[in-house]
Amino acid sequence: GHTGCGKSTILAQVIQRCFQSGWAVIHIPNVFDWTHSTNETRPSGMFPNMIDQPTEASNWLKRISMVNQQHIKMVCLAVFSTCSWFGLQMKLSESHSWSSQEQSSAGDSLEKVIELGLVRARFATDVTSLLIDEMLKAENKLKVLVAIDGFNGLFNPTSMKTSEGNMAEADRLSLVKVAVDLVTSKLPAAVVVALSTRGVKRMKKLLDPPAESLLLNKGQEVVKNFDWLEVPTFSRKEFDTCIDLYTSNGWIAKKINSNHKHQLWYLTCGVPSEISKTLSYI
Repeated sequence: GHTGCGKSTILAQVIQRCFQSGWAVIHIPNVFDWTHSTNETRPSGMFPNMIDQPTEASNWLKRISMVNQQHIKMVCLAVFSTCSWFGLQMKLSESHSWSSQEQSSAGDSLEKVIELGLVRARFATDVTSLLIDEMLKAENKLKVLVAIDGFNGLFNPTSMKTSEGNMAEADRLSLVKVAVDLVTSKLPAAVVVALSTRGVKRMKKLLDPPAESLLLNKGQEVVKNFDWLEVPTFSRKEFDTCIDLYTSNGWIAKKINSNHKHQLWYLTCGVPSEISKTLSYI
């Protein structure tokens, strides 16, 4: 869909509906925040020759663990014999080594492992990957939604640099690898993604390029079995409903007549973001 037509809004509505229906949600708000970050990077301890982003990984781990607190209880009941999360006894299914000096053994509390990832940001990527893996193991008991905004950022050029000073490809970032592996895994999960032209415009000046050019060859291969849903701009009826909503809620200070509506339609072409922007001046 065109820039500003509401792809991210629809994705947010899907997330809300699934969350209210008891699904676990693994959400990436904007991939381009990863691929164009200016925060600290370090060599990955989990994936050879790859780059970790401790700050971004820690934030993502915090988001997943907070959103899915109640669902993690269900995971432990489905996967482990006993669990410990806010009163339950939740334990790891297998041992993990974070460094030569720090390990987690099978039977350790998953709560303790998540805390390790939040306190020690260098382990956040590895802990997040583990947490997602454990959530997906409960596919028979837990419905999982994977929602990614700015999905094409997983395959587009980045502004990150390697330790050698060269521009890093997106697939050199460990967080990107975790996300791509998540989308391409054969474990049951509903995957909904939205493409972004705004992120691409950080690198190039593009109007509304087709999905194929946004995803490049790598991305097209990943989503070859996906069903695409175009998000159109507003129809005239939807536009009128939107204006009536603004008016009835008192969000527009001036009275809007049919002539004003016609002019707004001409100025905005029914693009939701342009409607909101234009109405903010009225």
